[in-house]
Amino acid sequence: MKRVILNALCAFILMLIQTNVSSAFGIQMVCQFCAIAALLTGALSMPMMSSAISILILALICDLFVSGPLGIYAFALMVTFGISRALLSRFRYERVFALMIWSCLLCILFESLQALLYSLYYLSAQYWTIFVRFFWKDAIATTIATPIVMWLVLRLERLMSRRRTTGLT
Repeated sequence: MKRVILNALCAFILMLIQTNVSSAFGIQMVCQFCAIAALLTGALSMPMMSSAISILILALICDLFVSGPLGIYAFALMVTFGISRALLSRFRYERVFALMIWSCLLCILFESLQALLYSLYYLSAQYWTIFVRFFWKDAIATTIATPIVMWLVLRLERLMSRRRTTGLT
């Protein structure tokens, strides 16, 4: 349970940092930390119910900060979470490079779902042109950030866990 909370909290804090850096320097690239968190719940063998609840809470909190109609970001993230859990339970990949490829694919899936839902809501195809223009940069940033986030979550879990002593005492 602790790992699940640390995973969601780490994704949220990294998204806040990214938002501040992007607005300060005008960077038009988004690393999808929520998609990485959804991937890591399956890759690090986190419990299904608690990870689904934590990702849903993370999605709803992040949905408040995203411009647009309420619920589209959360719905797209929960669909991405479900697909990532289904694929990772079927194919067990524990190598970092394989997780980087999965995160790239999940980022593309997440952003294409968002483009589809925004296009359907507003009845406009301009979101597909935005998707085509920016998805590859976001996928590369998400792919590069995956091992860093995984390392950070595992280090925070190790920091928060109680140390076991060996020996007779």
